[in-house]
Amino acid sequence: MGADACEALSAFQPDAYVELPDAVNDIILSCLQGAKIAKAFVFGLLNLTTISMPRVSFYLTTGYRCPIRLEGVGAQSKCLEYSDPQVTPLPDNKRSVALQILCFRNLW
Repeated sequence: MGADACEALSAFQPDAYVELPDAVNDIILSCLQGAKIAKAFVFGLLNLTTISMPRVSFYLTTGYRCPIRLEGVGAQSKCLEYSDPQVTPLPDNKRSVALQILCFRNLW
């Protein structure tokens, strides 16, 4: 049963499915904020054409928040996922909306 489900899911393609070109995948993998959030960002942008709402929440659309940088700069940064339990005891300014917006702007 598990093997059948795995085989069915690996062959599943929704209607109007378009695979991302390799160039886009290379860009996603080179994103300093992380490949997961870069991929969510790209898919969020692709879905904007189908959403008729005047304001769209990136978090509600994709389910991702920007990672929290603990230390370092650029490629030397050490980050954790926003929901990581180790982030909770950090000062509030590390998890502020302003930093999320700055990270989102840099991602853009």
